[in-house]
Amino acid sequence: DVLPTGSRVACTGSAVRTFVHWKDAFDIDSSLIVVGANNALTSMGWFNYSGKSFGNDILFSGDITGSKGAEYFDIDLDALAARGCKYVIQTFHGYMSKLDRGEIYAGYQNKENLQTKAWDPKNIEMQFRVQGDSRGCIAFAIDIQTREVVILNQIIDDDSRVVNATGF
Repeated sequence: DVLPTGSRVACTGSAVRTFVHWKDAFDIDSSLIVVGANNALTSMGWFNYSGKSFGNDILFSGDITGSKGAEYFDIDLDALAARGCKYVIQTFHGYMSKLDRGEIYAGYQNKENLQTKAWDPKNIEMQFRVQGDSRGCIAFAIDIQTREVVILNQIIDDDSRVVNATGF
């Protein structure tokens, strides 16, 4: 079941993996928007990951372009808190498919006892199915200060194929 927009649930662990995984869709791209000190916005995804804006505090799985797969970010919440960051917002876009195809799930997992660099559905704390006649979704935010996941589950009325924090 999907919790109502605005619901807050405890985020366990200081190291988490946010993800989107799919089957029978094509090339779903996971992205983050990090809200930093002074509300500065930084977008992260396949399009700029090599710049490593947050060093090893946020690591990306890489771009998966098939009809079945997963993309994810490994996030050190303690390190981001020390940087003055406020939120990490999980978004994703259908680069080659709208979000009304196949099965698409977004969520997060606790990285404790998750000793893998590859996708593994172990330790999933929260996930929900996403479906909409659009290319974009703002799935959820992690409030770094309170360590809560804020459910957003907002389909973006947009045909963009890549996240953009401008005007967010």
